[in-house]
Amino acid sequence: AAAVGGWGEVVALPTPAEAAGEALARKYPRGEAAVDTLVVDVGHSCAFVAAVRLHPLAKEGAKEGAAAWRAELLYEESDAFLGCDQMDDALFDHFGAKVGASHGSPIKPASRAGWRLLDGCERLRKLLSTLPEAAVSVENLVDGCDVPLKLARDDFVALLAPLLAKLGAMTRRALSTAGLERLASVELAGGGTRIPAVQEAVTQALLESAAGAAVGGLEDR
Repeated sequence: AAAVGGWGEVVALPTPAEAAGEALARKYPRGEAAVDTLVVDVGHSCAFVAAVRLHPLAKEGAKEGAAAWRAELLYEESDAFLGCDQMDDALFDHFGAKVGASHGSPIKPASRAGWRLLDGCERLRKLLSTLPEAAVSVENLVDGCDVPLKLARDDFVALLAPLLAKLGAMTRRALSTAGLERLASVELAGGGTRIPAVQEAVTQALLESAAGAAVGGLEDR
């Protein structure tokens, strides 16, 4: 696969942040001076934030397919309980309590009904990434009845408040890294970063930072 992709060197990297830095070094050629970049990844079940400095390498004698830049990891922080899974869990707790109160039958996690409800929560989360209000129907949830789930994006954001606060704090710690220069770019990765509230949490941290305030926008990779 590496040969097909044109990569002349393959190196095993121990952390996602180091892998992201290497990808940036190979994929995005810059100018002639070192640049600093912030990487924010919110995936299925975990998240990481990294400050990466890209150093240009001498072109003479460079191996074919090798990176023209060297990635230096200035800061890395990860959270194994900050991802789309936890967002779905927040929706599950919210609607599980509502269904239990209205139908007199609590929804237990890992039960058949629980898996159906969790699937509905995932679909609702994805819709709320693009719509101000969304609704889905969960078939055969309680006593053979279909149950509608409806939520406004503002209410969704309120449910995510603890998770967004954690992400914002991680981003601020990365931006306070000693020696971090004015950012050349911010790279967002992972499906969770498509959620507007997640983007807003990162943007707010950038605006509060001398290194990040000048970044004109977020680049969704």
